[in-house]
Amino acid sequence: MYTAVILVTILCCAYGSRLGDSNEDGIGWLEKAVSGLQMLQHKQDIYIQNMEEKLMSQEKLLHSNQRQIQDLERNLISLQRNKRYPKYTTKCQCDGEVGSQHVLKNEQRTIHENDTLVGVKSPSRNLSSTRDEIDLNGRRSRTKRLLMPVSNTQTRAAFSAYMSANEPNPSNDHILVFRSVLTNIGNHYNHHNGMFTAPDHGVYVFTWTIVIEDGKYIRTEILVDSHTVGTMYTSAYGVSNPRTTNEVVVVEVNAGDVVFIRTNTNGPITGDILSIPSDLRTTFSGWKLF
Repeated sequence: MYTAVILVTILCCAYGSRLGDSNEDGIGWLEKAVSGLQMLQHKQDIYIQNMEEKLMSQEKLLHSNQRQIQDLERNLISLQRNKRYPKYTTKCQCDGEVGSQHVLKNEQRTIHENDTLVGVKSPSRNLSSTRDEIDLNGRRSRTKRLLMPVSNTQTRAAFSAYMSANEPNPSNDHILVFRSVLTNIGNHYNHHNGMFTAPDHGVYVFTWTIVIEDGKYIRTEILVDSHTVGTMYTSAYGVSNPRTTNEVVVVEVNAGDVVFIRTNTNGPITGDILSIPSDLRTTFSGWKLF
């Protein structure tokens, strides 16, 4: 644009210097100059259009990369939790199942022989529980529980955050990120990916609020360690104003479990999620109860 202005100025000066020429020659020269400027302007318009298309392509690529980063962070947290709490099966800590079964058979046979020789009934025993208690080295096995006992040491954990801007037309299985943080005691909420990581085992309270634009509807859900523990349907269908809904869940959570909000995995989603900090807010909050 600035180049065109400069060229017009130069042309006007040049035209003024040629006032002594005939009118026809001056008009013809000026028409050629205007035609050249129009061609230059057309090339600049094409260049600007190409740059806008490249910018849109880069924005789409950036959005895709952000979603991939969120998925990778969620998978990493899940892998770290699985490494911290491996799944156990109830077994005797002996040299294999064959050895433990052999011990049980020998003990059962000894009890039967004692009953036959003495002629009295031996005290009743739960042979099924013996399999979990006796091994070849005389040690006792222990069963690992998925949910650990509630610790007497209370860890402070509470957070509250809201979306800093609207979420335009979210897709299915989309994690909602609440970037504006009001409270984050213990720093267990990550405002970059919208996930809360439980510091230890206990009972927690979580609540979230969704604002949907008028005439639209959406379904959201809360997940703990990739398991859905609550759902909510927000609808402004058939009305001319935005609508707000709120849901609360009270759930037992293990240390290291990740809690987050996402859109439903299937089913239609229409419209935008609204979050206007000065008016209507879409929020996510939680705290440890005990």
